[in-house]
Amino acid sequence: MNPHVSRVAIIATVLLALSGVARAGNDVWTPLGPDGGGQIMSLASDPLVPGTLYGGFLSERGVWKTTDGGDYWFRADAGIPTGAGHILALGVSPGDSNVVFALGSNRQVYKTTNGGTSWAAASAGLPADGSGSRASIVFEPGAPNTLYVSWNMSEGSLFKSTDGGANWEGHDPLPSKIVRELVGA
Repeated sequence: MNPHVSRVAIIATVLLALSGVARAGNDVWTPLGPDGGGQIMSLASDPLVPGTLYGGFLSERGVWKTTDGGDYWFRADAGIPTGAGHILALGVSPGDSNVVFALGSNRQVYKTTNGGTSWAAASAGLPADGSGSRASIVFEPGAPNTLYVSWNMSEGSLFKSTDGGANWEGHDPLPSKIVRELVGA
């Protein structure tokens, strides 16, 4: 494997449509999410704060957050423009719960450093146009300022930042291949 992707495994997957966030209990699944649930576009859990999740939903654009394991969801997307489209991927920093990244269907990345209270563009070096339907955000294990974003485009679909999302560069170790999903290892 290319040493530049070291501990990040790149896996092409078939993405199954999820009907929504749900909690299991006594063989019964309970729908969770804004307005009682809905189709999930993206979901990320806070690795440091149990019960805190961020979600992007098909019916409710923007970023939604819960701090109680999914019983109550609230908008946490001030600063993400409506033109961002659906939130296709979310990633919470493994070193700081306040740092979260969101990738819109406009292929632009947004970053919050205060747990979703406010967001700013973090897309320097990313293509300025286009769209995608499947995407991932993965942090490099042991290096919380190094992360990868991908979306299913025919070329140029993998980007890397080594400075906490301030700058991105193309990083396609698999030329002419479509990256559909990234998984941290």
